[in-house]
Amino acid sequence: MNDASTHHGKQDEAVTDSNGSTTADAAPEETTQPQTDADGGGGQAAAPKPGGGDGGRGGDRRAAVLAAVALLIALIVAGLGGMGGWWVWERFQALERASDDYAERMEVAEVRERLDSLEGNLTGRVDNLAEEHSSHVRSLARAEETMRTVREQHDSAQERMDRIEELAAAHRDEWILSEAGYLYGVARYRARFHGDVSGALDALREADSLLEELGGATVDQRQAVADAINALLDVRLPDREAMAADLRALINGVDEWSLKRVERQVEPADVPRQRDAELDSLDGWRNAGLRAWEQFRDAIGSLVVVRRDDAPPRLMAPEESHYLRENLRLQLLSARAALLQGDADAYRDSLEDVGEWLDRHFDDDDDAVREARETVSRLRDADVEADMPDLGEKLPERRLPGRNNMMEGGE
Repeated sequence: MNDASTHHGKQDEAVTDSNGSTTADAAPEETTQPQTDADGGGGQAAAPKPGGGDGGRGGDRRAAVLAAVALLIALIVAGLGGMGGWWVWERFQALERASDDYAERMEVAEVRERLDSLEGNLTGRVDNLAEEHSSHVRSLARAEETMRTVREQHDSAQERMDRIEELAAAHRDEWILSEAGYLYGVARYRARFHGDVSGALDALREADSLLEELGGATVDQRQAVADAINALLDVRLPDREAMAADLRALINGVDEWSLKRVERQVEPADVPRQRDAELDSLDGWRNAGLRAWEQFRDAIGSLVVVRRDDAPPRLMAPEESHYLRENLRLQLLSARAALLQGDADAYRDSLEDVGEWLDRHFDDDDDAVREARETVSRLRDADVEADMPDLGEKLPERRLPGRNNMMEGGE
């Protein structure tokens, strides 16, 4: 570009020189024309000189030079414009390549960062899995140890059971007699402490079935068991269900019983007659007035005398009568529970309280109260416990397997 500008400067100088010389050549012609006009005395103008054609050719040449210069300048400008566009296009392409490279680097960096994160998570997960695996391995080891211990204990228990079965087979008769003796004790306990005839009979019948397995060797014992069973069958049991039903009827009828009414007896009091007062003097009038006042006061104080029967019940408020009836229900319920359990003392104590409250607080003229009092008296005198036989005198003594024999068998 520097060479082209230098060349363009030289051409401009050449054109300038040419124009200057052309202008200098034409100047004498312009100065000589006035002289011709002077010589001719104002006649016609002189004919043009043959040299006038050179001037036209010079103008064409100058126009051609200018056109060439303009074309050259246009070419230079076009070349510069092309070079500038090419440079701009190159820069644009470079920027696009740089942008693409930057985007690729950013994507690579993002992918690398994501891969690093995934790698960290994967590493942590692998560590957790390794820890869990180690924990499972330890748990499995402990479970195997426990199973080994349980298996050893099971084998030991199985050995003991086998040994017990061997001993039981060796001392079968003694074990049967021992079990029968235990059933004797159950029968005695149920009959003596609970009055449970049914339970005692079940125990004795089970003992008899065990003795039957031993055959004729236990004839005497089976006879004793049969005597005990017959004695229990002869026991007459109180009808507790009927007695419990009577108590239930009393509980339901408590609200129908009428309470006693308090009666008060009013008797007039005797007022003693006083002697006539002496009214002859002032002192007599004064003494008479004092005696009259004392008599009036005494008469007012003893005018009414209230007498009560022996320890009558006081008049109850409605809420007090409600509590009385509720206490009666509780006592009757206690008596019923004691009856079903066979507790004769608690049964009779509860009915004694009920009878006392009926006599003290309820009206004797009420038919429902009289019927309830009769029922309570009848239930109180009834037998709650049956007359149980003494099974200890009838049953044989309890026998246990010989310990020495079992020890010898174990050895």
